[in-house]
Amino acid sequence: MVGKMTTGVRIIMLVLVWAGGLRAQFIPGGNVAVTVKDPTGALVPNAVITLTNTQTGVVVDSAKSGKNGEALFRTVPPGTYRVQVTAQGFRTAVQENVPVSVGQATTVDVTLSVGSTSQTVTVTGATPVLNTVSGSVGTVISNTLIQNLPLGGRNPMMLEFLVPGVSWGLGAQFGDMNFFGTNGVAQGLGTFQSSYISIGGSNTRQNAFMLDSTQNNHNEQIGFVPNVDQVQELSVLPNAYDAQNGVGATTIVAVTKSGTNQFHGNLFEFVQNDIFNANNFFANLAGK
Repeated sequence: MVGKMTTGVRIIMLVLVWAGGLRAQFIPGGNVAVTVKDPTGALVPNAVITLTNTQTGVVVDSAKSGKNGEALFRTVPPGTYRVQVTAQGFRTAVQENVPVSVGQATTVDVTLSVGSTSQTVTVTGATPVLNTVSGSVGTVISNTLIQNLPLGGRNPMMLEFLVPGVSWGLGAQFGDMNFFGTNGVAQGLGTFQSSYISIGGSNTRQNAFMLDSTQNNHNEQIGFVPNVDQVQELSVLPNAYDAQNGVGATTIVAVTKSGTNQFHGNLFEFVQNDIFNANNFFANLAGK
């Protein structure tokens, strides 16, 4: 009958709501810890702190500082943010260029000036990433590196080898014999060479790969290698990570681009042809 809902429909709707809420908790991101002080260095409670993504203009979150003058924003999507702080009896403070990366924590210290909230003090210098709220230790490979460093086969996962302590595992060299471009597979393509890595002696067969909020493992290997143009950043987290990333010996998180307020795109052509290859000595000697 129209207007009535069966028990089965109610159960399905509850499951969908629960699943949607569960996924929202696992969006890959970093933490932003904000501390608010007055000119004397005393902590300021009940200050309104707003976090805005400067690329999209979206207000991601807003909170009030506690008794200790602090507020913590968790699982903030990677990007560049503006932190705005307002408190009664003080000028509005704005901190620009606050970076957020997956698995990292950024600390922002804001000192308020006495005055009216209609007056604004803006700091445009980049905020240093100081991790004072998490024991997680990792390396972030920024979009600048992804876009500008040469990549064999346009495989962004090969940038894992920029991380200190990373070494090749036996699987990468001998598993399918394609690391050096044999068996008709060009160097840098495939999954073996970016799957079996070891950091500081960790097990090469226990790495966990994440693509945004989704597990990206196929047995011991990475399941899907994303296109280099769709990756915002890579985060390589050894075993000192937060519980949200606690899956394998090492967790490698690839975050795709979320877009901005401005339309943009790119175009590329990937060509491998023998006419671009240098001739070897003996072929040249034979007139080939």
